[in-house]
Amino acid sequence: MNVRFFVFCLFAVPLGLSAQNDLPRNNHYLELTAIGSASAFRDQGVSPLLYEGFMIIGGGRYLHEKGKWSNSFEAMAGVGFYEVSRLAIYEASSINFAYGGHTRYEFWSSSSLRLRYEGGIRFHGYTNIRSNPNFLNASSGVESLNTLFLSNYLEWQLTRRKKMAKNAGKPVRKRLVSLEVNLPIVNTSWLTDYAYITDFTNGETSSTDKHSLYWGGLRLQTRFTYRHFLKNGNALRFAYWWDYLRTPQGFNQLEMYNHSLEFALVIRLN
Repeated sequence: MNVRFFVFCLFAVPLGLSAQNDLPRNNHYLELTAIGSASAFRDQGVSPLLYEGFMIIGGGRYLHEKGKWSNSFEAMAGVGFYEVSRLAIYEASSINFAYGGHTRYEFWSSSSLRLRYEGGIRFHGYTNIRSNPNFLNASSGVESLNTLFLSNYLEWQLTRRKKMAKNAGKPVRKRLVSLEVNLPIVNTSWLTDYAYITDFTNGETSSTDKHSLYWGGLRLQTRFTYRHFLKNGNALRFAYWWDYLRTPQGFNQLEMYNHSLEFALVIRLN
């Protein structure tokens, strides 16, 4: 925890300087999002093999930027298809529910560099319903993977301040590039606590029997985003998102990663 606090301080007070943005923010946005993801998982309870495939996800996010604060909430759902080839081809699929949000504060900004830094917390989680017909009575399972992050957000504004000042009071056609790096504070995972080769069902299948809550593991998340604002105040958002997760060691340890391309239509609500 001391290391994480040090990293927070390192990011939160770069150079020990602060400057005010030229224009105060008070924006409400609704984002309609579509995501395509190259995805993989390795579940020791299923097998040590790496299943690779893709996911298609859709959903929405609410974003409120006011003054130095930024808050959001998002909810998404999608499907994934995976396979691995070892002597035979084994297939798996999943229904995925993703949810989360952030609360961040602007600790530093520079008008001359057109840069600003926000720091705060982000929560993000997955609930998966996975199916693998090769495992008979244990052919389906449910898991929930949730993380509280220390969130670091650096944004560079491509639009020059003079142009923004000239159009003060009007929707501004900004172009923003940002990098978000999220470091784990607390990881939890709700996983099956049986080996998939064990017949625990007595002839009756149940996807939620015999689960346990685990603490710890590793989770890292980064997102690189470009936002292009239109004349009407709405925007188009493009992002590359990388997410890596590994639960604590055990016979049912789960490891997964996602490389995602994200497109969103950003609708200004005020």
